[in-house]
Amino acid sequence: MEYDKDLPDASIVIIYTNEAFSSLVRTIHSAINKCPPHLLREIILVDDFSDNESLRENWSGTLPQIPEGKVRLVKLLRVRIIRARMIGLIGCGKGHRVLRCSL
Repeated sequence: MEYDKDLPDASIVIIYTNEAFSSLVRTIHSAINKCPPHLLREIILVDDFSDNESLRENWSGTLPQIPEGKVRLVKLLRVRIIRARMIGLIGCGKGHRVLRCSL
């Protein structure tokens, strides 16, 4: 599939709480593999206060396998979905297209 060269780039905001680590990794890799590199600005992971210890431990080994600068992790104290979405949107910066995904 071909895309116009003049399309604006977009950020993807993924909000999760206690999601299975493997699901998050698959979601990230799917987004990176399916989206043309010039259209994907970044993926912002918003952790809405997960208490799953494996999520905290596993990220350190996985993020280096993902292209540098493409994924950003934001950890929150429990703010619920609406505030988590707003924080993710603010993190994208002014004037950028955003795709939301809540797991």
